[in-house]
Formats: sequence, C-alpha cells, structure tokens
Amino acid sequence: MSVQNQTFIDKIFSCCMHQPQNEEDNEIKSNVQSIKNSINFDYSNLIFPKKYIRQDEINKITFTDEGIKNFINDLISLNYVEKFKNEDLKISELEYSIINQNIFNLRCEAIKPKSLFKNKVPSLKEIRDAIYIPEQRLEWDKNTKSIDLLEQIDDKTVIVQSITQKLLAFISERELIEKRYEYYIGDNQYYNFASSVPDELYPPQSEPVRCTSYISVFIIKEDENNFIFDSFNQIDIKMNVPQNLITISFPIKMKEFFNKLIEYINKKNE
Repeated sequence: MSVQNQTFIDKIFSCCMHQPQNEEDNEIKSNVQSIKNSINFDYSNLIFPKKYIRQDEINKITFTDEGIKNFINDLISLNYVEKFKNEDLKISELEYSIINQNIFNLRCEAIKPKSLFKNKVPSLKEIRDAIYIPEQRLEWDKNTKSIDLLEQIDDKTVIVQSITQKLLAFISERELIEKRYEYYIGDNQYYNFASSVPDELYPPQSEPVRCTSYISVFIIKEDENNFIFDSFNQIDIKMNVPQNLITISFPIKMKEFFNKLIEYINKKNE
C-alpha cells in the first residue's frame, strides 16, 4: 500500500493573501492563459472521483494521469521571479496565478549532493518514504501535530489530513485535507500532486483552522551526484501575513526542512 502525505509546515510560510504586483505583465498572463486554454475538462478516466474535485478546479486542471502530468510540465515552464538564491536553494514567485489570483504561488528549487548522506546514499524511494509515510515524517518533522490517511482510493491516490502544531503566537494550528496523486517516471524521477478537497466532504470544525491548498507539487529527481528537489505551493492559510515575513522566513524554513530530512535518513541508515 502506498501511503502518501506531504504535510504543509514547509509550505505554510510560502503562502498568504497577496495581490499580484505586476498584473500588466503580458508574458506571464499569456503563459498562464495557455494552460487554461489547453484544458477541456473530461470526467472520464479520472484519477479522483468527481466528488473530490472543487468547483474552482474545473476547466483548470484535468484530473487524469495524462492531465496531471501535463499540468505539472506546464507549471514548470512558466516564468518565475527570483526572490532568494544561494548555492543550493532558490525561491521564486509566479506573480500571475493559475487558480486564485490573490494567493502567493511560490517555487522552491534545491540541490542536495549525495555526499551529504554519510552512511549510504538512499534510494529515491527512501527519500519519498521519509517525506510521505506518516510514521516516518512525524519522527523528524516536529512542527507537524498529526497526519491521517482518511481514504485510500488506490495505490497512487489518497485523501490525507495534515495538522500543524501552533507555529507562532499569532498562527494557531492549521489543517489541510487534500487529495494526493503520485507517480514515478523511470527510476530517477518522483512526482507528487495535491490539492484540497471540497469542504463539504469534510466540514471544517471551529479548530483547527481549515486551509485551502490550490496547488501543491513536490518533485524529486536524481542524477549521478545529486538529488534535485522542486516544489510549487499555493495555499490560503486564512490569514494575512506580511510579505517581508514570507521573504525572510521561507528560505529559513526550507533549509530546516532539508537539514532535518537528511539528518533523519542518515540516522535511520546508521
């Protein structure tokens, strides 16, 4: 059984209410519109039953195997504005969003040399398992309170609930309920797509605060010397966060994410 789950502590600082700063950028608009125009929603061959698809996703994402793969390829090809860069981490922003124009859409690219893994180089699947198997993720991600598999649709497709710990005095526990789909391309590429299910399927409670995941994509690739990570996140955390806090905090959070992940794998392989 393939149990997928990427919790959203590594995303939560990447997304907030945010008006596009450059709405007149015709090139960005054109690229995004080309995705929208290329999608003709088809309910046949769905990877998720229709009830899991939100109304605002219809005609924007085709939920078939081919449709998800095409959507991710198009997402990668869009133009992004660089916000932060060092030797192994790059943060950039898509200023004109595909689904919700008012929410940050951030991309994080990271390159981690295999030499960082001291005892043995893990397989791509071992890295995937450390991130997505709940029991493993909770061992090293202390910012996550709980991860629950709500439904197993098939061996690639699940419905998952994630709840964060209280992050700061002004950010209470947050919850996501997402549909997730994963696939491999060959032996050296892994892809995970997620977005929120309609709230009416799992009505929100007063606590924790229910967030909306519009786009959540996580990619792991492997070459001879490195693991290459690429993620795209657009999440409404139901509060306004100053843009300067996002700019400062997100690189720190992502650095911590990868450090803790590598530390866990190294300890596991002792």
